[in-house]
Amino acid sequence: MIKSLTWVSLLLALLASGCTSMDTDTYGRKEGWRRARVVEVGGIDSPMKTLQTDCRSELGPNPPYTRFAVVSYNVRGSPRNKARRISAIPNDLNLQADDLVYVNIQNCLAPLRKRDALGNTP
Repeated sequence: MIKSLTWVSLLLALLASGCTSMDTDTYGRKEGWRRARVVEVGGIDSPMKTLQTDCRSELGPNPPYTRFAVVSYNVRGSPRNKARRISAIPNDLNLQADDLVYVNIQNCLAPLRKRDALGNTP
């Protein structure tokens, strides 16, 4: 009986610690990060179009970034509901169409972050 209680306690402790570590994701949903795919890459004056947010206008007259991308991401967790926005590309990051990225939909000052298919960043 004591042996089984020890195993149950150990199992519950492992499960509890696993769930708490899920909230510490660097690119978490609560912070506004979403998995996205690059649709188009261009400069600050490129004629890129989107129905949602265009972060180029929110960065002011002298933005710290020179390249921007139209990205597509799921809305409400459904792959059928897509949104598009234009976000900044860090100057040292090489992106092209179909690359996988993280986009922050709450903060236009946060540039795109490259990711792989599993969600890992280089």
